Amino acid sequence: MQAVSRLERRAWIGISDVKASKLEVGQPVLISVGFTNTGKTPAKKLTIVSNFAVARNGEKVDFRYSAEAASPPERNSRGLLTAGGDTHINFDTIRGRPLSQRDIDVVIAGERLLYLHGLVKYDDVFGKHHWMTFCYFMDRDASSFVICKEHNNADGN
Repeated sequence: MQAVSRLERRAWIGISDVKASKLEVGQPVLISVGFTNTGKTPAKKLTIVSNFAVARNGEKVDFRYSAEAASPPERNSRGLLTAGGDTHINFDTIRGRPLSQRDIDVVIAGERLLYLHGLVKYDDVFGKHHWMTFCYFMDRDASSFVICKEHNNADGN
């Protein structure tokens, strides 16, 4: 009975939205990701590790979040996220590098996909550790993101 009660009251972190700036020649791509705690208690020690990848359509993405990864991840620690609270993290996907017309053309043509993926870790108030992974890619219309077929998972606690 206690386990069911804790499950109902624990922190539950999820993604509320993913938005990107318009693809414009000479500008970087800026992405904002919203995270929400839909649980009834705070999420403690919240850490978000994220990365971007530009891959050919059908090419596998490197989902490692360590020094061995093909591209170093960005770490965004937020500490505590209250019950019902949310936070947004903003990313510059190409580290300030402006887009060329060719960059935009290959995304819109579907030749290359822009991926945003990450790992969220946190503890609940009952001392249990939780994690979730997420992956989205920019839709060919370059105005929205689509959930990837893989790398969207969560712990079973």
